[in-house]
Amino acid sequence: MTLPPVVHTQVFTGEVSLHVALAGPEDGPPVVLLHGFPECWWGWHHQIGPLVDAGFRVIVPDQRGYGQSDKPRRTRDYAMPHLLGDVVGLLDALHIDRVNLVCHDWGGAVGWTLALTHPERLRRFVPMNMPHPGVFLRELRHRRQWKRSLYIAAFQVPFLPERQLLARDCQPLVSALFGKTVHKPFTEDDLRVYREAWTRPGAIRGMLAWYRAAVRHRPAPPPHRSPHWAAPTASTPSSTAAPSPHHPPPPDPRSTGSSPPPGAATPPAPWAFRPR
Repeated sequence: MTLPPVVHTQVFTGEVSLHVALAGPEDGPPVVLLHGFPECWWGWHHQIGPLVDAGFRVIVPDQRGYGQSDKPRRTRDYAMPHLLGDVVGLLDALHIDRVNLVCHDWGGAVGWTLALTHPERLRRFVPMNMPHPGVFLRELRHRRQWKRSLYIAAFQVPFLPERQLLARDCQPLVSALFGKTVHKPFTEDDLRVYREAWTRPGAIRGMLAWYRAAVRHRPAPPPHRSPHWAAPTASTPSSTAAPSPHHPPPPDPRSTGSSPPPGAATPPAPWAFRPR
């Protein structure tokens, strides 16, 4: 698949400089794509073309600690208020008042925090493979989800996870990408891009710092909001380690709704939160 013309730039967000890939008409409705672990901006390269064809201005950052973006050394600098500040700072630097936000995995955690604390900045919100934070915390009380999250505890160990993830030409990270995916959507060219991102100085430490900061510098929970607060929202569960490149997830104006407050009952997946 051929990418449309992409401009690569560095954007200062107030704390760090983020590498950002830009594509599409400058006057098009903006859509920001936030990646998760262990990806980088390239994780969305299959989605960029269809979004540009649909008329969107596509904005894809490497989040802090990843790829060509800054990688602060202190773990506390990866706490959620800083990650949220990067997105708000990016929007401010690009003079964007409201945005369509599509995010996956850890990007979804940042997206939910933005939605709960700055809903006025969103036009539409599409989190993938990341539920509402209240739902996630509720599910952690169950043994099955707790066991699935044990790797987060393993990532708290200093130094050893960095060595293990870089071992054998980053094979553990390659396995994380392929993981339990039904299809095998990644090519050797994709893996070359990822390996280059993972082996940049400080990258693995920065990527793991997201998990470490979440445990050691846990922020106050975001405010509860009425089920009617939000921008149009579609929440997409996933059993894969990354979004399928064959099914681009542009914001869908037909999927409208909002998140429930933490602890609220939610329907079984798959779901879409809709207003009454």
